[in-house]
Amino acid sequence: MPSRVRRCGVFLMLVYLMTGCGRDSATPTSPTPIVPSSPFVGAWSGRIVDDAVGAGALHLTITEQVAASLFGSWQSTFPDAMFNDSGPLTAFLNGSSAVFMTLSSTSSRTCPVPISPATIAANLTVTGSRMTGGFTALGCATVRSGTLELTKQ
Repeated sequence: MPSRVRRCGVFLMLVYLMTGCGRDSATPTSPTPIVPSSPFVGAWSGRIVDDAVGAGALHLTITEQVAASLFGSWQSTFPDAMFNDSGPLTAFLNGSSAVFMTLSSTSSRTCPVPISPATIAANLTVTGSRMTGGFTALGCATVRSGTLELTKQ
């Protein structure tokens, strides 16, 4: 149980840091370079396997890279449409082969439901045109996990 609480705490801290480091700062200290030919910008598609929901499709659209940050949107679809979700995407690059990504839900489902909408935090490894790794999803009162496998389109 302490491990789950610690993971949840780390997850919440990372989500807070990712969402708190906004692009809309009123007083930027210096211009932030937009990366014009980023290998990350574009469409990514693949598979999401959620330990509670099962397998589904995941589509990311990364629209912008600013320094080491990525921004865009995402959409997941599952055999049971009740679990489909979408929302904004933010990510932080750690070098050229590691990505910490946050997928925030814009679902209108409210708690309690068997599987609540969740913010997904994923640690992905980039190899060529593929991103793979695990994720943790934190919803109303649930913590779920699973895997992502994405290919650049």
